Amino acid sequence: MTINQPNGFVGPAIGEGAVGALAHFFAERKKTKRLPIGAACLFFIVAALVIVFAPPGKQALAYALGSALVGVAIGAIGASQLKFKLPVLLSRQAAVCK
Repeated sequence: MTINQPNGFVGPAIGEGAVGALAHFFAERKKTKRLPIGAACLFFIVAALVIVFAPPGKQALAYALGSALVGVAIGAIGASQLKFKLPVLLSRQAAVCK
């Protein structure tokens, strides 16, 4: 069996131990993907609470802090997790790569 990873790793694997190690690898990979999503949810909730419970006269500061926390949450998820379909940019990128 050959292991082909999206990050470019290619290697041979032989036997039951290799299959078990590969299954363990994918299970751990799923766990590590959940942590940033949980952190992002926490940041979104804190941002909402900061904006909702801002004292009078401090709304501008609360909006700035809330938007900064939303930015941190999006960064915690990672830009690669957020996929947008932008046909104009994709067609330009395909033309540049040729």
